[in-house]
Amino acid sequence: MLSTEPNPKQVEYEAIIYCLDLDKKDAASQKLRKALVTVTDWGHLLKAALNHGVFPALYRRVTDICPGAVPSDVLADWLSLYKIHARRNLRITTELIQVLNLLESQSIVAVPYKGPLLAAVAYGDIALRQFVDLDILVSRNDIGNIRNLLFPIGYRLRYSFTKKQESVHLERAHEFTFEHQQRTMLDIHFRFAADYLGIGLDPEEAIARRVPVQILGKTVYSLHPEDNLLMLCQHGTFHLWLTLSNVSDVAHLIHSQASWDWPGVLQRAKDSGLRRQLLLGLSLAQELLGAMVPPDVIQEADADSSVVNLRRRVMSNLFVKSEEDMGFVDITSFYIQSRDSFRDRLVHVWVRLFIPSVEDWQWVPLPDSCYWLYYLIRPLRLGLQGLVLPLLRRFQGLFRVKAVHNHH
Repeated sequence: MLSTEPNPKQVEYEAIIYCLDLDKKDAASQKLRKALVTVTDWGHLLKAALNHGVFPALYRRVTDICPGAVPSDVLADWLSLYKIHARRNLRITTELIQVLNLLESQSIVAVPYKGPLLAAVAYGDIALRQFVDLDILVSRNDIGNIRNLLFPIGYRLRYSFTKKQESVHLERAHEFTFEHQQRTMLDIHFRFAADYLGIGLDPEEAIARRVPVQILGKTVYSLHPEDNLLMLCQHGTFHLWLTLSNVSDVAHLIHSQASWDWPGVLQRAKDSGLRRQLLLGLSLAQELLGAMVPPDVIQEADADSSVVNLRRRVMSNLFVKSEEDMGFVDITSFYIQSRDSFRDRLVHVWVRLFIPSVEDWQWVPLPDSCYWLYYLIRPLRLGLQGLVLPLLRRFQGLFRVKAVHNHH
C-alpha cells in the first residue's frame, strides 16, 4: 500500500494504516491481523502511532477486531495510555465549553473546530482523536473583547507584540495564541491559515454557515461539513500531509456524513482557491484509507499532473520525514505546486520571502521605529535557517559517514 522506499519498519507502518482503514469487511480485518502478527518492534509501532496522532484509533480498532494479535503486556500498556489520553481529552473539552460559555455571556459568536469538535463530528467519540490545543474561529472585530475576557481568567498571549507588530499581525496573520499555566493552549482564529490574499475560505462566511453540534450535553456551533472538509484539506497541505492524522480526519469526516454535494464542494473549493488542495486530500484519503470518494472526483485528481506529483511526494515522505527534515526549498515548492493559479503562486512566493511575521519579530526584537528593517531580516533569516543550516547539517553528516568509513 505504501510507496515509500524499502524500510525495515514497513510492517509496523502497514499495521497502522490497516487500523485506520474505513473498510470494515472481513478481508480488511484479515489484513490487519496478518500485519500485526508480523510486527517485531511494538515500541516503534506505538511511537509511530503517537507521532502520527492516531494512537486512539489504533488501540480501539485492535481491541475491537483482533486483541489476541497483540502481546497481552503490550495491550495492557496501551490500555493505560488510552485511559490517560481519554481523560485528557475530556479535560480539554471541558475547558473548551468553559471558554465558549464565557464568550457566549458577552454575545460573542464563536465557532470551535478541529480538536474535540472534529472528534465528535467525524469520529463520533471525543476519545478517538489526538489533539493538543483548542481552535476557535471568531470575527476579527471581536479579538479585542476576547482578549479582555481571557486575561482576567489567567490566559496570556504567547507572543508579546509592539503596537506596529500587533497591527500587522491582525492584517497579515490568522490567529492569536493564548497560553495558561494550568490549561490548554488556545488559538483564537480570525482567518483560516495564513493565506490572507484571496486564498482560502472566507471566515465571516464560514461563521454564518455554522451548524449546531452536541458535545458533552451542550449545543455548540462548528463549521458546516463542506467548510470543515475544505479547511482540513488546506490544513493538511499546510503541514505537507506528513502525519496520518490529517488524512484520517478527512476520511472520517467524509464517512460521517450521509451524503455530499460533491459538485458543490468542488465549486466552493475552486471559488476559494483550494481546488488542488481538496483533490489532494480526497485522493490521499481514498488511496490510503479507503474513503468513499466518487470515481469522477478521483479521475479529476488523477487528470491534474500537479495533484499527482504532490500525492507521489506525500506517499514517498510518509513515515520517513517530518517537517523538520524538509528544507525551505522542498517546502516552498510543495506549497507552490498546491496553488491553483499562477497568481496564487506568485503571491505565496512574495509573502513567504518578504512579508515579516512573528518568527522574524522573535528572532530580532526591534522597536517600531526600525520596523522597516524586518523586510531585510526576513530573507536573511530564511536563508540562514532554511538553506545554510540544512546544508551544514548535511555536510556534517557526510563527514561523519566518511570518518566512520575511513576508521573501518
